[in-house]
Amino acid sequence: MLHRSHSTSWEAIAIGAVVFGGAFGEAKLVPTRIDRNEVRRLLAEERGQLVEVLPPPEFADEHLPAAINVPLKELDELAPRLLERGRAVIAYCYDYQ
Repeated sequence: MLHRSHSTSWEAIAIGAVVFGGAFGEAKLVPTRIDRNEVRRLLAEERGQLVEVLPPPEFADEHLPAAINVPLKELDELAPRLLERGRAVIAYCYDYQ
């Protein structure tokens, strides 16, 4: 369930997720579009980390459970500190406009 006041399903958001395969920081990282079942599998197996790339005010208003906020404009700066190198990064951006 999405953390927000509007009624939007988790499935509608996860469909557009992108995963960076392999361990964070390795040269073989290539963005790959994945479906919601793959998102759920990676999270259930604790092999993925869910990253919302909206600015903090939008993140505070709405985000998926277990998501961390790494704003897109700050990704290069914050990723090394906030993301675990051994887990895939599942990046998403919810924009309901």
